[in-house]
Amino acid sequence: MRRSVREATIGFSLLAALLGGLGLWFWLSGVVFGKKTWAFQLSFKDAAGLAPQSVVTYQGVPVGSVEAVTPQAGSVLVRAQITNPSLKLYRPITAQIRSGSLLGGNPQVALETVGAISVAGTSAGPTERGCNSTRLICQGDQITGRPTPSLSTVMGLMPTRAGSSPNFIIRPSMSMLTSSGAVNTEPSSSRRAR
Repeated sequence: MRRSVREATIGFSLLAALLGGLGLWFWLSGVVFGKKTWAFQLSFKDAAGLAPQSVVTYQGVPVGSVEAVTPQAGSVLVRAQITNPSLKLYRPITAQIRSGSLLGGNPQVALETVGAISVAGTSAGPTERGCNSTRLICQGDQITGRPTPSLSTVMGLMPTRAGSSPNFIIRPSMSMLTSSGAVNTEPSSSRRAR
């Protein structure tokens, strides 16, 4: 009898460890049971470091996460998952990839409704059959994201804005201040000859 109790204890301990490990794996991968979510797609020219499980915000409030990031020819397709099934994302809406903080942080998808919001004709939620896709983002819709300005893109635009002049930022000058405060415009070779 003692042997069967020991074997049962070991068996239940192994089963509990296995279930605990499986639960931890689901928790870390973001799987939520019993909660209804909905998803839509975004298209960006550049994903700017976005990865699955990145935060999705609406008007600055976290509302979901990125489910998948798929590179395609000329664009990147992002599948966003919204955790609140009754959240209505009104159009017109902009999507942009932003940094999580001023010091960098993880990239996140920022959604913002721009302009006046007309709630007329939006009684159905995003997961319902009667969802008005002209007024709301409905489940399965796709929106095009705006490009994110970054230091490299801004620096890349500078020569084109200056008329492609290589001397746009710093122009060489022949003038030099003397010790008396007067401006000397003589070439350096004539100053050495004295």
